Amino acid sequence: MRNPQPLARLCLGSLCMFLALATRSAPLRTLNVVGELWPPLVLDERASNPGADMEVCQRVLSRLGYTVKFQVVPWQRALLMAKSGDVDAVIGIGRGLLNDRESYLAYPPEPLSASRLVLFYRKEDGFRYQGLPSLVGKTIGTTAGYSYPPDFSHAPYLTLEPAPTVSINLNKLKARRVDLIVADMAMGTHLAESMNLGNLLAFDPIPIARTKLYLAFSRSRGLDTLAEAFGVELRRFKQSPAYQEILRKYQLSAAMIQPEH
Repeated sequence: MRNPQPLARLCLGSLCMFLALATRSAPLRTLNVVGELWPPLVLDERASNPGADMEVCQRVLSRLGYTVKFQVVPWQRALLMAKSGDVDAVIGIGRGLLNDRESYLAYPPEPLSASRLVLFYRKEDGFRYQGLPSLVGKTIGTTAGYSYPPDFSHAPYLTLEPAPTVSINLNKLKARRVDLIVADMAMGTHLAESMNLGNLLAFDPIPIARTKLYLAFSRSRGLDTLAEAFGVELRRFKQSPAYQEILRKYQLSAAMIQPEH
């Protein structure tokens, strides 16, 4: 039996070329996308600096004939809107535990970026992460609706205290209402600086988890094919100087946000 992979790659490449050519004369279609505030990756579409992942999505989707209408909502609401098919796509989303989100979302073959979950602490207290046993006896702030590794989230010997947002958790850490918080390295650092907490808080560089983040498309709206085409075009865009310009604009490096394959 012949290997079907070369034929599949040829079909996907032809699809992307067809979409790109067709949209030169066709009017642009608007995609309704939701996500939570995730600086510096997702900020505000209306701003001159909408976020690194937002800019990448806008550039790639424009090549496929789409514009983006973005709405910032709390994360749990974004998940509910995705499940009910109220939106076309969700930005900055992982596959979830056991890939449970794939029943209602179509994931491209290429992730947008990656999240490295690390532990933030008060500088005056100091902290060194040495595996889950080093967290025993500490109250750890988490964010409602986020997916964490099962050995972390289900450990009976850990004290986890959820909050609606990472910003609330940072304030709780400052006020000594928790001992540590779990947050994405890039996001937590950006928020801490914007909240004037950079001189008070620090993070341990060893991640408790790494997660690939995607622009995932609604299956109920029939966008599975677009998800595939987006992934192919995204891979191309990541090889371009324009992609590197976006990373420099937000003071990011590929090592900070690119997943480990």
